[in-house]
Amino acid sequence: MDIQIADYGKEFVLECFKRFQGEGVFFVPFVIAVIAFLWISGKKARRSVGGYLLVLGLSVYNPLVITFVIEKLHLSDEYYRFLWMLPVTVFLAWFAAWLVRRFSKPLLQAGVCAACMLLLALPGKSILARGLAVAENIYKIPDEVMEISAVLHEISGKEEITVYADFDLAVLFNQYDPSCHMVMSYGDVADFKSDTYDVEMTAVYDGVFPPEFISKWFLYQIYERNYLGPELPPLARSFAWLGTEYVILNKDDAMLEYTLEQNCVPVHETQTYIIMQFMGE
Repeated sequence: MDIQIADYGKEFVLECFKRFQGEGVFFVPFVIAVIAFLWISGKKARRSVGGYLLVLGLSVYNPLVITFVIEKLHLSDEYYRFLWMLPVTVFLAWFAAWLVRRFSKPLLQAGVCAACMLLLALPGKSILARGLAVAENIYKIPDEVMEISAVLHEISGKEEITVYADFDLAVLFNQYDPSCHMVMSYGDVADFKSDTYDVEMTAVYDGVFPPEFISKWFLYQIYERNYLGPELPPLARSFAWLGTEYVILNKDDAMLEYTLEQNCVPVHETQTYIIMQFMGE
């Protein structure tokens, strides 16, 4: 998460929790489920669960303690991982099962079960809304990823290829075909999201930052749709510095026209993406 203690102070924990919970639609049912569990459970289970939640409240979720610890250890970017320790999904599943078992008639049980499933599913966001199709292959990834991989290797005639692709596609390629080396990997994007760099684009000519760093920083600005002004290096220069051979963008990408002007020649199209070969600066 791009949240720093220096920006939020004692509210750092609260801000992380708010973003982690999203719209917060599951938190109230979670609290109700915990209360119900503590109410109906035996003494041993009550002590175990109550003790676990108490420890979390005094440590991981305690702003007075955790803010100091995280700041000293420089773990602002990693703190949100501790939020998974709150067993929201476990208690929601238990609460739904407990509600269903409260009814003896099969028809009522089916109705309550359907209602619980509907309430849990409605707040979610379908992955299909991001333009990705349901995977029907054994790798459980979009078929287009496999198609693009095959096309790249066929056109290039090489086993190892250096590629620039939009973020969603780059993440999938890391899983399916690591021989396609992404010039902007998941780790690069995560680093730029979590760190603040005071980068002057002219600094590259003064040797302050290496060309590879400036190039990735520039590509990250494009990814975030940040300001692109005349003081920025041309995209072709960034591609060249990073040894890019092929560029893959969504056909609806706002940067497609600009990219085509940077010595990128279309060589193949899929349903969603266009593959371009970078011809050099």
